[in-house]
Amino acid sequence: MAELQKSKNKADKIGESNKSYRNLIKNVIDQSEISKRCIRG
Repeated sequence: MAELQKSKNKADKIGESNKSYRNLIKNVIDQSEISKRCIRG
């Protein structure tokens, strides 16, 4: 039972890091879109 809880916590941690990683990528994409627009004027 304790093992199951441990692996669930691990999965939750991985899920959290994946979420923040996706947000980071999204921010980078947003930034590049904004700078592209600025360059075009």
